[in-house]
Amino acid sequence: MQLVSALWNSFEIDNVRLLKTMMKQFARTKFEDEFDKCEEAAEKFQAVLLHFMTYNGPQTIKDVIHTMRQAAYVHDIQYIIIDNLQFMMGAMLQSNDRFMAQDLLIGEFRRFAIAEHIHVSNNRHTSKEDPGLPLQISSIFGTAKATQEADNVLILQQVSNVHDGVTRRNSYIEVVKNRYDGCLGKVPIRFDRDTLCMSLPPNVDPAEEELKQVLKVVENENVVKRNGGSDMVMESDVNYPTWVQSWSDEPND
Repeated sequence: MQLVSALWNSFEIDNVRLLKTMMKQFARTKFEDEFDKCEEAAEKFQAVLLHFMTYNGPQTIKDVIHTMRQAAYVHDIQYIIIDNLQFMMGAMLQSNDRFMAQDLLIGEFRRFAIAEHIHVSNNRHTSKEDPGLPLQISSIFGTAKATQEADNVLILQQVSNVHDGVTRRNSYIEVVKNRYDGCLGKVPIRFDRDTLCMSLPPNVDPAEEELKQVLKVVENENVVKRNGGSDMVMESDVNYPTWVQSWSDEPND
């Protein structure tokens, strides 16, 4: 648990429902089957430095920024989550230009983050695209300002493929922009219906698997050398670690 004081605002989901989901994720327990663990989990959850705004539905940027600034002063907030940006746009639209309204919101949040030295994350929808292809940074709804102003951009990818009549879905988080570090990459995840968590596939040690992958590449290079330097390495031999392949090949329920 990181000791970072956070402020969460969901314009779409009420706080009671949101907290119920968060407690289940925090405890990694299906309370419907183990209700006796609910009270213990609630006591531990109180130690999390998490605060909530009470806004729900479209709100003006002036009211939201005022609340964020007050919370930062009173509770020493260091991290703010806005979920989601599209729900705020309804209160700002004086015309049908949704792109302009979103750009104004992004600019206000950017100025607040710089002035108050607080990390602000906001959730945004993407454009409707082919489910068989991964989303790109250009898939994010809005103008280029939507991603230009961001220091980091992460996309939750869910790519569906049909093989032998069976639909398989690969889910992973992809870092498509990292302004200060520059390191990009993907983290495979799977959804646990009991705990409502998105996490790594079970029984996976990323460090151990990365070492196995390096050894596998070296072995394939040796195969090429033994065959007189001819191109004998298939793409599948040096693609992803075996745990990613076995997990992504599971049929979708």
